Amino acid sequence: MKINGKTLNEHRIVKVYLPVTDGAVEFRFRPLKSTENFETVMKRPEPPRMKVPGGGEFANVEARGFKNAVKDWAEKKLDWEFLKCISPTEGLEWTLVDMERPETWKKWRDDLETIFSSSEVDRIFAGFLEVQYITEDVMEKARATFLIGTQVEPDKLQPLTDEVLNTQSGEPVKE
Repeated sequence: MKINGKTLNEHRIVKVYLPVTDGAVEFRFRPLKSTENFETVMKRPEPPRMKVPGGGEFANVEARGFKNAVKDWAEKKLDWEFLKCISPTEGLEWTLVDMERPETWKKWRDDLETIFSSSEVDRIFAGFLEVQYITEDVMEKARATFLIGTQVEPDKLQPLTDEVLNTQSGEPVKE
C-alpha cells in the first residue's frame, strides 16, 4: 500500500523503557492485525434461547451465568490482546503465563509485578493501550506530524479572515 508515494508495509511499534538495576529494559508493542481476532481463539458466549408461548424465541441475556461468562470472556480477550501485542519484546519469557493455557493469561500483571512497581506495570500497560487503541493523544501526535510536513511558507499564507485590509485603490483600511 502507498500513500503519497510512501510505501506502508510495517506496523507502528511503541516502545516503553523502564530502569532496572543494571540499566534499562525495553518493552515493544505492535498493534494486532485484523486477522488476529480473539474470536478465532475463543468464541464469545451466546445467551441461551428461551421459547415463549406461541412458538417464538428470544435470547435471554439476563440468564443466570451468562453475564459472568461474557465478563470472563472479555477479560480473557483483553489479556490475550496484551500478550500478543507485547510479544515483539526481545527475550521476554513469562514465568506464570502460558499462551496455551487461557487460565494463565491473567497472570501477566503478577508476573511483571515480581520485578516492577504497580505504577511501572501501569506504564507498560499504557504502551499496549497506545499501540492497540487509537487514543486522542495518538491522534494529536499524528495530526502534529502531518501538519509539520504540510507547512506553507509564511509569505504564501492566506489571511484567516474575510476582512478587507486594503481599499480598492490599495490604500490600507483606516480603523
